[in-house]
Amino acid sequence: MCFGDQKTGEKTTTSTANPAVSSAATSNLDFVQNLQNAGFQGYTGQQVADIDPAQQATIDKTQQIANNGTGDQAASMIGGYASAPAQNVQAQTISQNMSPYMNQYVMQALAPQLHQQDLTLAKNRNATDATATGSGAFGDARTGIEQSNNNFNDSIAREGLIGNAYNSAFNTAIGAGAQDTANNLSAQNANAGYNETALQRMLGGAGALQNLQTQQQGVQSTANTAAQQDTAHQQANLTAQYNQWLMAQQYPFQTAGLMNQTVAAGAGAMPATTTATETKPDNSGWAALGTAASALPFVFSDERLKEDIEHVGELRDGTPVFSYSMIGDPAGRKQIGLLAQDIKKRRPDAVLTLPDAMGTMMVDYGKATELSRSMAI
Repeated sequence: MCFGDQKTGEKTTTSTANPAVSSAATSNLDFVQNLQNAGFQGYTGQQVADIDPAQQATIDKTQQIANNGTGDQAASMIGGYASAPAQNVQAQTISQNMSPYMNQYVMQALAPQLHQQDLTLAKNRNATDATATGSGAFGDARTGIEQSNNNFNDSIAREGLIGNAYNSAFNTAIGAGAQDTANNLSAQNANAGYNETALQRMLGGAGALQNLQTQQQGVQSTANTAAQQDTAHQQANLTAQYNQWLMAQQYPFQTAGLMNQTVAAGAGAMPATTTATETKPDNSGWAALGTAASALPFVFSDERLKEDIEHVGELRDGTPVFSYSMIGDPAGRKQIGLLAQDIKKRRPDAVLTLPDAMGTMMVDYGKATELSRSMAI
Protein backbone atom coordinates (compact mmCIF):
# COMPACT_ATOMS: atom_id res chain seq x y z
CA MET A 1 0.00 0.00 0.00
CA CYS A 2 1.22 3.49 -0.74
CA PHE A 3 0.17 6.70 0.99
CA GLY A 4 1.52 10.19 0.40
CA ASP A 5 0.84 13.77 -0.60
CA GLN A 6 2.66 15.45 -3.47
CA LYS A 7 2.76 19.18 -4.06
CA THR A 8 1.07 20.09 -7.38
CA GLY A 9 0.81 23.77 -7.11
CA GLU A 10 -2.62 24.49 -5.75
CA LYS A 11 -3.71 20.82 -6.04
CA THR A 12 -3.07 17.80 -3.76
CA THR A 13 -3.46 14.16 -4.87
CA THR A 14 -4.52 11.70 -2.14
CA SER A 15 -4.35 7.86 -2.59
CA THR A 16 -6.55 5.58 -0.49
CA ALA A 17 -6.06 1.78 -0.37
CA ASN A 18 -8.82 -0.45 -1.74
CA PRO A 19 -10.22 -2.23 1.36
CA ALA A 20 -10.78 -5.56 -0.45
CA VAL A 21 -7.25 -5.74 -1.85
CA SER A 22 -5.76 -4.57 1.45
CA SER A 23 -7.68 -7.21 3.42
CA ALA A 24 -6.64 -10.02 1.04
CA ALA A 25 -3.01 -8.94 1.17
CA THR A 26 -3.09 -8.75 4.96
CA SER A 27 -4.59 -12.26 5.24
CA ASN A 28 -1.98 -13.59 2.84
CA LEU A 29 0.85 -12.01 4.84
CA ASP A 30 -0.50 -13.55 8.04
CA PHE A 31 -0.62 -16.98 6.41
CA VAL A 32 2.92 -16.69 5.12
CA GLN A 33 4.13 -15.32 8.45
CA ASN A 34 2.80 -18.45 10.14
CA LEU A 35 4.70 -20.59 7.65
CA GLN A 36 7.85 -18.62 8.35
CA ASN A 37 7.41 -18.96 12.09
CA ALA A 38 7.03 -22.74 11.71
CA GLY A 39 10.47 -22.84 10.12
CA PHE A 40 11.97 -25.46 7.85
CA GLN A 41 11.33 -29.00 9.05
CA GLY A 42 14.12 -31.38 8.09
CA TYR A 43 13.34 -34.89 6.92
CA THR A 44 13.75 -37.35 9.79
CA GLY A 45 13.08 -40.58 7.92
CA GLN A 46 15.72 -42.98 6.65
CA GLN A 47 17.27 -41.82 3.38
CA VAL A 48 19.95 -44.47 2.77
CA ALA A 49 18.97 -48.13 2.65
CA ASP A 50 20.73 -50.59 4.95
CA ILE A 51 22.86 -53.28 3.38
CA ASP A 52 20.70 -56.30 2.63
CA PRO A 53 21.41 -59.19 5.07
CA ALA A 54 22.21 -61.51 2.16
CA GLN A 55 24.66 -58.95 0.78
CA GLN A 56 26.29 -58.52 4.20
CA ALA A 57 26.62 -62.30 4.46
CA THR A 58 28.50 -62.43 1.15
CA ILE A 59 30.80 -59.62 2.30
CA ASP A 60 31.55 -61.49 5.53
CA LYS A 61 32.10 -64.77 3.67
CA THR A 62 34.46 -63.09 1.19
CA GLN A 63 36.51 -61.72 4.06
CA GLN A 64 36.65 -65.19 5.62
CA ILE A 65 37.86 -66.68 2.34
CA ALA A 66 40.47 -63.95 1.97
CA ASN A 67 41.74 -64.57 5.52
CA ASN A 68 41.44 -68.39 5.77
CA GLY A 69 45.18 -68.91 5.32
CA THR A 70 44.92 -70.39 1.82
CA GLY A 71 46.98 -67.58 0.35
CA ASP A 72 49.67 -67.90 3.02
CA GLN A 73 49.77 -71.67 2.55
CA ALA A 74 50.12 -71.31 -1.21
CA ALA A 75 52.83 -68.67 -0.77
CA SER A 76 54.74 -70.99 1.59
CA MET A 77 54.53 -73.84 -0.91
CA ILE A 78 55.71 -71.61 -3.75
CA GLY A 79 58.54 -70.37 -1.54
CA GLY A 80 59.55 -73.96 -0.77
CA TYR A 81 59.56 -74.78 -4.47
CA ALA A 82 61.56 -71.67 -5.38
CA SER A 83 64.14 -72.13 -2.62
CA ALA A 84 64.68 -75.88 -3.05
CA PRO A 85 68.36 -76.61 -3.85
CA ALA A 86 69.42 -78.44 -6.99
CA GLN A 87 69.53 -82.20 -6.60
CA ASN A 88 73.10 -83.53 -6.10
CA VAL A 89 74.07 -87.01 -7.26
CA GLN A 90 77.50 -88.38 -6.22
CA ALA A 91 78.67 -91.69 -7.65
CA GLN A 92 80.89 -93.88 -5.45
CA THR A 93 84.16 -95.28 -6.74
CA ILE A 94 84.31 -99.01 -7.50
CA SER A 95 87.13 -99.45 -4.99
CA GLN A 96 84.78 -98.37 -2.21
CA ASN A 97 82.61 -101.39 -2.97
CA MET A 98 85.34 -104.01 -3.63
CA SER A 99 86.66 -104.64 -0.12
CA PRO A 100 83.62 -106.55 1.19
CA TYR A 101 83.76 -108.92 -1.78
CA MET A 102 87.56 -109.44 -1.49
CA ASN A 103 87.33 -110.34 2.18
CA GLN A 104 84.31 -112.49 1.63
CA TYR A 105 85.96 -114.46 -1.16
CA VAL A 106 89.19 -114.96 0.77
CA MET A 107 87.33 -116.10 3.87
CA GLN A 108 84.99 -118.46 2.05
CA ALA A 109 87.13 -119.75 -0.87
CA LEU A 110 90.85 -119.42 -0.11
CA ALA A 111 90.87 -120.66 3.49
CA PRO A 112 89.36 -124.09 2.62
CA GLN A 113 91.88 -124.54 -0.21
CA LEU A 114 94.77 -123.71 2.11
CA HIS A 115 93.42 -126.13 4.66
CA GLN A 116 93.16 -128.82 2.01
CA GLN A 117 96.73 -128.15 0.96
CA ASP A 118 97.89 -128.44 4.57
CA LEU A 119 96.20 -131.83 4.79
CA THR A 120 97.88 -132.97 1.58
CA LEU A 121 101.28 -131.79 2.80
CA ALA A 122 100.84 -133.66 6.09
CA LYS A 123 99.83 -136.80 4.20
CA ASN A 124 102.92 -136.55 2.01
CA ARG A 125 105.15 -136.11 5.07
CA ASN A 126 103.58 -139.12 6.71
CA ALA A 127 104.16 -141.18 3.58
CA THR A 128 107.82 -140.13 3.40
CA ASP A 129 108.32 -140.97 7.03
CA ALA A 130 106.60 -144.33 6.56
CA THR A 131 108.81 -145.19 3.60
CA ALA A 132 111.95 -144.20 5.47
CA THR A 133 110.96 -146.30 8.49
CA GLY A 134 110.14 -149.32 6.33
CA SER A 135 113.54 -149.25 4.65
CA GLY A 136 115.36 -148.83 7.95
CA ALA A 137 116.73 -145.55 6.89
CA PHE A 138 114.67 -143.21 9.08
CA GLY A 139 116.54 -140.10 9.75
CA ASP A 140 119.22 -140.47 7.09
CA ALA A 141 120.22 -137.77 4.58
CA ARG A 142 117.94 -138.98 1.78
CA THR A 143 114.90 -138.67 3.92
CA GLY A 144 115.81 -135.10 4.83
CA ILE A 145 116.37 -134.17 1.22
CA GLU A 146 112.99 -135.60 0.21
CA GLN A 147 111.24 -133.74 2.98
CA SER A 148 113.00 -130.55 1.97
CA ASN A 149 111.82 -131.02 -1.61
CA ASN A 150 108.31 -131.64 -0.40
CA ASN A 151 108.36 -128.40 1.62
CA PHE A 152 109.68 -126.45 -1.36
CA ASN A 153 107.04 -127.80 -3.66
CA ASP A 154 104.41 -127.13 -1.05
CA SER A 155 105.52 -123.50 -0.74
CA ILE A 156 105.34 -123.00 -4.49
CA ALA A 157 101.91 -124.59 -4.61
CA ARG A 158 100.73 -122.40 -1.71
CA GLU A 159 101.94 -119.21 -3.35
CA GLY A 160 100.27 -120.15 -6.60
CA LEU A 161 97.08 -121.04 -4.76
CA ILE A 162 97.09 -117.73 -2.89
CA GLY A 163 97.91 -115.71 -6.05
CA ASN A 164 95.13 -117.39 -8.03
CA ALA A 165 92.74 -116.91 -5.15
CA TYR A 166 93.42 -113.19 -4.85
CA ASN A 167 93.31 -112.72 -8.62
CA SER A 168 89.97 -114.47 -8.78
CA ALA A 169 88.74 -112.53 -5.73
CA PHE A 170 89.78 -109.23 -7.35
CA ASN A 171 87.95 -110.03 -10.57
CA THR A 172 84.87 -111.06 -8.65
CA ALA A 173 85.03 -108.01 -6.35
CA ILE A 174 85.52 -105.50 -9.16
CA GLY A 175 82.52 -106.85 -11.03
CA ALA A 176 80.29 -106.86 -7.97
CA GLY A 177 81.59 -103.43 -6.88
CA ALA A 178 80.92 -101.97 -10.32
CA GLN A 179 77.37 -103.33 -10.19
CA ASP A 180 76.84 -101.87 -6.72
CA THR A 181 78.23 -98.52 -7.89
CA ALA A 182 75.90 -98.52 -10.90
CA ASN A 183 72.96 -99.49 -8.72
CA ASN A 184 73.78 -96.72 -6.23
CA LEU A 185 74.08 -94.11 -9.00
CA SER A 186 70.78 -95.25 -10.49
CA ALA A 187 69.09 -95.07 -7.10
CA GLN A 188 70.40 -91.57 -6.48
CA ASN A 189 69.18 -90.44 -9.91
CA ALA A 190 65.79 -91.97 -9.20
CA ASN A 191 65.56 -90.28 -5.81
CA ALA A 192 66.55 -86.93 -7.35
CA GLY A 193 63.76 -87.40 -9.90
CA TYR A 194 61.29 -88.22 -7.15
CA ASN A 195 62.30 -85.05 -5.28
CA GLU A 196 61.77 -82.95 -8.38
CA THR A 197 58.37 -84.58 -8.90
CA ALA A 198 57.45 -83.77 -5.31
CA LEU A 199 58.46 -80.13 -5.85
CA GLN A 200 56.33 -79.97 -9.00
CA ARG A 201 53.40 -81.39 -7.06
CA MET A 202 53.97 -78.74 -4.40
CA LEU A 203 53.86 -76.01 -7.06
CA GLY A 204 50.74 -77.53 -8.60
CA GLY A 205 49.10 -77.73 -5.18
CA ALA A 206 49.82 -74.04 -4.58
CA GLY A 207 48.19 -73.16 -7.90
CA ALA A 208 45.18 -75.32 -7.07
CA LEU A 209 44.76 -73.59 -3.70
CA GLN A 210 44.89 -70.17 -5.34
CA ASN A 211 42.37 -71.23 -7.99
CA LEU A 212 40.09 -72.59 -5.28
CA GLN A 213 40.22 -69.33 -3.36
CA THR A 214 39.53 -67.34 -6.54
CA GLN A 215 36.58 -69.61 -7.40
CA GLN A 216 35.11 -69.24 -3.91
CA GLN A 217 35.45 -65.47 -4.06
CA GLY A 218 33.81 -65.48 -7.50
CA VAL A 219 30.82 -67.36 -6.11
CA GLN A 220 30.45 -64.83 -3.30
CA SER A 221 30.79 -61.95 -5.77
CA THR A 222 27.92 -63.36 -7.84
CA ALA A 223 25.78 -63.75 -4.73
CA ASN A 224 26.67 -60.21 -3.67
CA THR A 225 25.54 -58.84 -7.05
CA ALA A 226 22.18 -60.57 -6.67
CA ALA A 227 21.75 -59.23 -3.12
CA GLN A 228 22.54 -55.70 -4.32
CA GLN A 229 19.24 -55.76 -6.21
CA ASP A 230 17.38 -56.05 -2.92
CA THR A 231 19.37 -53.15 -1.48
CA ALA A 232 18.64 -51.05 -4.58
CA HIS A 233 14.92 -51.87 -4.25
CA GLN A 234 14.94 -50.73 -0.63
CA GLN A 235 16.75 -47.54 -1.63
CA ALA A 236 14.12 -46.84 -4.31
CA ASN A 237 11.37 -47.16 -1.69
CA LEU A 238 13.16 -44.76 0.66
CA THR A 239 13.74 -42.25 -2.14
CA ALA A 240 10.06 -42.39 -3.08
CA GLN A 241 9.09 -41.71 0.54
CA TYR A 242 11.47 -38.74 0.68
CA ASN A 243 10.01 -37.31 -2.54
CA GLN A 244 6.50 -37.64 -1.10
CA TRP A 245 7.66 -35.81 2.05
CA LEU A 246 9.26 -33.08 -0.07
CA MET A 247 6.03 -32.59 -1.99
CA ALA A 248 4.12 -32.34 1.29
CA GLN A 249 6.56 -29.69 2.49
CA GLN A 250 6.10 -27.72 -0.71
CA TYR A 251 2.32 -27.79 -0.63
CA PRO A 252 1.83 -24.94 1.94
CA PHE A 253 4.22 -22.75 0.00
CA GLN A 254 2.45 -23.58 -3.23
CA THR A 255 -0.79 -22.59 -1.51
CA ALA A 256 0.81 -19.32 -0.43
CA GLY A 257 1.95 -18.74 -4.00
CA LEU A 258 -1.57 -19.35 -5.24
CA MET A 259 -2.87 -16.83 -2.71
CA ASN A 260 -0.28 -14.32 -3.90
CA GLN A 261 -1.38 -14.82 -7.46
CA THR A 262 -5.01 -14.44 -6.42
CA VAL A 263 -4.26 -11.16 -4.67
CA ALA A 264 -2.28 -9.97 -7.71
CA ALA A 265 -5.15 -10.93 -10.02
CA GLY A 266 -7.62 -9.13 -7.74
CA ALA A 267 -5.44 -6.06 -7.70
CA GLY A 268 -5.40 -6.09 -11.48
CA ALA A 269 -9.15 -6.54 -11.70
CA MET A 270 -9.95 -3.69 -9.34
CA PRO A 271 -8.00 -0.55 -8.45
CA ALA A 272 -5.61 -1.16 -5.60
CA THR A 273 -6.10 2.47 -4.61
CA THR A 274 -8.56 5.26 -5.29
CA THR A 275 -7.17 8.66 -6.11
CA ALA A 276 -8.81 11.99 -5.33
CA THR A 277 -7.47 15.38 -6.35
CA GLU A 278 -8.51 18.54 -4.57
CA THR A 279 -7.36 22.10 -4.60
CA LYS A 280 -5.55 23.17 -1.48
CA PRO A 281 -3.56 26.14 -0.42
CA ASP A 282 -0.02 26.20 -1.64
CA ASN A 283 1.86 23.73 0.55
CA SER A 284 5.28 24.28 -0.91
CA GLY A 285 7.92 23.34 1.57
CA TRP A 286 6.04 20.30 2.80
CA ALA A 287 8.19 17.19 2.61
CA ALA A 288 6.86 14.19 0.67
CA LEU A 289 5.51 11.49 2.90
CA GLY A 290 7.39 8.23 2.97
CA THR A 291 6.33 5.11 1.14
CA ALA A 292 5.60 1.80 2.92
CA ALA A 293 6.09 -1.15 0.56
CA SER A 294 5.00 -4.62 1.47
CA ALA A 295 7.23 -7.57 0.50
CA LEU A 296 5.64 -10.75 -0.74
CA PRO A 297 6.96 -13.97 0.95
CA PHE A 298 9.20 -16.66 -0.55
CA VAL A 299 7.27 -19.30 -2.48
CA PHE A 300 8.33 -22.40 -4.37
CA SER A 301 8.87 -21.36 -8.00
CA ASP A 302 11.54 -23.85 -9.07
CA GLU A 303 11.07 -24.82 -12.71
CA ARG A 304 11.96 -28.42 -11.80
CA LEU A 305 8.83 -28.64 -9.63
CA LYS A 306 6.52 -27.61 -12.48
CA GLU A 307 5.18 -29.17 -15.67
CA ASP A 308 3.09 -28.10 -18.69
CA ILE A 309 4.88 -24.74 -18.58
CA GLU A 310 3.62 -22.14 -21.10
CA HIS A 311 4.56 -18.48 -21.57
CA VAL A 312 1.42 -16.37 -21.14
CA GLY A 313 2.64 -12.80 -20.82
CA GLU A 314 5.03 -10.34 -19.20
CA LEU A 315 5.09 -7.87 -16.34
CA ARG A 316 5.62 -4.16 -17.05
CA ASP A 317 9.39 -4.57 -16.65
CA GLY A 318 9.49 -7.42 -19.17
CA THR A 319 9.63 -10.25 -16.63
CA PRO A 320 7.99 -13.29 -18.32
CA VAL A 321 4.92 -14.83 -16.73
CA PHE A 322 4.05 -18.51 -17.19
CA SER A 323 1.14 -20.87 -16.64
CA TYR A 324 1.96 -24.30 -15.23
CA SER A 325 0.90 -27.19 -13.03
CA MET A 326 2.84 -28.40 -9.99
CA ILE A 327 4.32 -31.88 -10.38
CA GLY A 328 2.51 -34.31 -8.10
CA ASP A 329 -0.66 -32.17 -7.79
CA PRO A 330 -3.42 -34.82 -8.06
CA ALA A 331 -5.89 -32.15 -9.25
CA GLY A 332 -3.53 -30.91 -11.94
CA ARG A 333 -4.53 -27.30 -11.20
CA LYS A 334 -3.28 -24.61 -13.56
CA GLN A 335 -1.41 -21.76 -11.88
CA ILE A 336 0.21 -18.54 -13.09
CA GLY A 337 3.48 -17.19 -11.81
CA LEU A 338 7.25 -16.77 -12.28
CA LEU A 339 10.13 -19.23 -12.71
CA ALA A 340 12.93 -19.13 -10.16
CA GLN A 341 15.56 -19.91 -12.81
CA ASP A 342 14.47 -16.82 -14.79
CA ILE A 343 14.24 -14.53 -11.74
CA LYS A 344 17.73 -15.61 -10.58
CA LYS A 345 19.16 -14.10 -13.78
CA ARG A 346 17.24 -10.83 -13.35
CA ARG A 347 17.08 -10.38 -9.59
CA PRO A 348 19.42 -12.88 -7.76
CA ASP A 349 18.59 -11.40 -4.33
CA ALA A 350 14.94 -12.40 -4.87
CA VAL A 351 15.83 -16.12 -5.04
CA LEU A 352 16.44 -18.40 -2.04
CA THR A 353 18.09 -21.81 -2.52
CA LEU A 354 17.17 -24.46 0.04
CA PRO A 355 19.89 -26.75 1.50
CA ASP A 356 18.23 -29.92 0.22
CA ALA A 357 19.71 -32.51 -2.13
CA MET A 358 18.16 -30.88 -5.21
CA GLY A 359 18.90 -27.26 -4.22
CA THR A 360 15.26 -26.26 -4.58
CA MET A 361 14.79 -22.55 -5.31
CA MET A 362 12.12 -20.20 -3.92
CA VAL A 363 11.23 -16.69 -5.08
CA ASP A 364 10.46 -13.54 -3.04
CA TYR A 365 7.62 -12.18 -5.19
CA GLY A 366 7.90 -8.82 -3.46
CA LYS A 367 11.45 -8.29 -4.71
CA ALA A 368 10.88 -10.03 -8.03
CA THR A 369 8.00 -7.69 -8.97
CA GLU A 370 9.34 -4.56 -7.31
CA LEU A 371 10.37 -2.85 -10.55
CA SER A 372 7.14 -3.76 -12.30
CA ARG A 373 5.07 -2.41 -9.44
CA SER A 374 7.00 0.84 -9.38
CA MET A 375 6.29 1.25 -13.09
CA ALA A 376 2.56 0.94 -12.41
CA ILE A 377 2.45 3.88 -10.00
